[in-house]
Amino acid sequence: MNINKLKYILVSFISTIFVPSILFAQTSGSSSSSSSGASTPTNIGDVFKHISESMTSIPSMIMGVATIAGLGFAVASIFKFKQHKDAPQQTPLGQPIALLGFGVMLIWLPFLLQSLGTTISGKNDKSDKSGIGGSTPPDWIQNQ
Repeated sequence: MNINKLKYILVSFISTIFVPSILFAQTSGSSSSSSSGASTPTNIGDVFKHISESMTSIPSMIMGVATIAGLGFAVASIFKFKQHKDAPQQTPLGQPIALLGFGVMLIWLPFLLQSLGTTISGKNDKSDKSGIGGSTPPDWIQNQ
């Protein structure tokens, strides 16, 4: 079995486990229960509607991971600055500066996405441009 086929199988398995509602375009509730109000998709429009509704939690997950990673890079840069101060020949100054730059970029990622959402949608209000914290997908993801 070659490496590319193994990667494909691994990605398919992981996506089936962690994001089945996106993979199968189903609602979050059980599809057999009619009391939850969730309907089974009957046409391609319903399938894409369920996919876009399922994607509302992905931006907040990405923002959480980016913020934690950004804080981690910033703390690592502080330790690298200390190492550079103690032994400037062993730790070049560019290493802690690069770590600090990556940390700042990751921490500011939510603001960048909000600006990008405003640019794409063309609206001036500050509500749910990036899809973070909203109950519905932002306008630039939804089908109008």
